[in-house]
Amino acid sequence: MGGVWIAEDTKLDRIVAMKFLAHRRLIQQGAPTDFAESTARMFQREARAMARINSSRVAHLYDSDEKHEGDVYIVMEYVEGESLAEHLRTGPKLPLERTVRWTRQICEGLGASSTASSGFSWRRTQPTVPRTPARLKVQ
Repeated sequence: MGGVWIAEDTKLDRIVAMKFLAHRRLIQQGAPTDFAESTARMFQREARAMARINSSRVAHLYDSDEKHEGDVYIVMEYVEGESLAEHLRTGPKLPLERTVRWTRQICEGLGASSTASSGFSWRRTQPTVPRTPARLKVQ
């Protein structure tokens, strides 16, 4: 259906995360037209909801648009690091102080997302442990 890729913003010379929904591919693979269209509308609602969030704990939205044949994309801040799940699986045991601090940061990000996105239901959030500084961001 789509995916998230790391991309280069050549105009502003920065690395970004690009989320892409291939509406055309949904139709080609036999998805009912109403499903493909509702999925594209949901994707666009997600972009509008992201645009309202103003928090240092949430990846920032840079751009969103519709391209050829209904394909839509979102360009957002790229947070280099690993998912919190991966960090917990492979990293060292977290001390209580860091666990409390990161839990608070995740709650701040989710709270900002919830406040700004009234009525939008987030399907997937992913806390990321950035390489530097060691502060979490919700993507």
